[in-house]
Amino acid sequence: MNIVFLRHNEIDKQKWDEVIASSQNTLPYAYSWYLDCVCPEWNALVGDDYQYVFPLTANTKFGIKYLYQPYFAQQLGLFSKHKISTEEVISFLKAIPEFYKLIEINLNFANTVSDSGFQVSKRRNFELQLDKPYTEIKKFYSDNHKRNIAKAEKSGLFVTDKISIRQVIDFFKHDRGAGLDTMKEKHYKLLEKLSDVLEQRQMCFVKGVTDGKQLYCGAMFIKTSNRIIFIFSGNSAEGKSKGAMSFLIDSVIETFSNKPMIFDFEGSNHPGLARFYSSFGSIELVYLHLKKNTLSYPLRLLKK
Repeated sequence: MNIVFLRHNEIDKQKWDEVIASSQNTLPYAYSWYLDCVCPEWNALVGDDYQYVFPLTANTKFGIKYLYQPYFAQQLGLFSKHKISTEEVISFLKAIPEFYKLIEINLNFANTVSDSGFQVSKRRNFELQLDKPYTEIKKFYSDNHKRNIAKAEKSGLFVTDKISIRQVIDFFKHDRGAGLDTMKEKHYKLLEKLSDVLEQRQMCFVKGVTDGKQLYCGAMFIKTSNRIIFIFSGNSAEGKSKGAMSFLIDSVIETFSNKPMIFDFEGSNHPGLARFYSSFGSIELVYLHLKKNTLSYPLRLLKK
């Protein structure tokens, strides 16, 4: 296979997006316009004249060029309309230019590796097939989710689209976000920008749960032709006590049930979140995180 490295301004984005749209493993994160938003300086590896594409989400810090996994782009790696082999993934990994001295990236669910020269670890995602009647899907909810949904209904809660992404962010910042050093204001601003980009393409919606007087939780979802992605959410103490988030997710599942779609929980290695997602009857899927550090000593010690 002929693999070429292309800098950002050399990429034919129309061809690129055609590959992503027709890929067996298509994901919204890999479209050129999505990458432009979350990683404006991305470069690429392209195989056999856009039969295969591999985004290189690049940045430079203190003169060091590196690859990283952008926020709000869970899985990237190799995409193609052809079935992707382990050997092809490894060929692309070997083609990554050596001037990237530090690499920490995620492949997608269809990419596998063997002896690649990278440190490889597994990440967990959870997906729920929606191609069944809602009553059939709900049978596999945990008893706890069923109780929470009943509790929310009894409290007179209902789902509303009269909520902004900023309100969801505020819920998150006062809940899980309060203890996260990794989420900074620039990341929240990026999410707002991404929301605007997706809304322009009618690929995003934001929902909340209210009793008509106050909001209790909210979430942002990405919508593609075959996938609903639960990309970001925020809850409140009152929302937790009323079962609001279970109620919200259940409402979206019901809306898109009986369609050839997947509800993508965007998974988590956090045991509590993994348990929450899996208890909707979803299945666990693994994608791979790759790491390689070729920084010179002593810089290598700063990033183990």
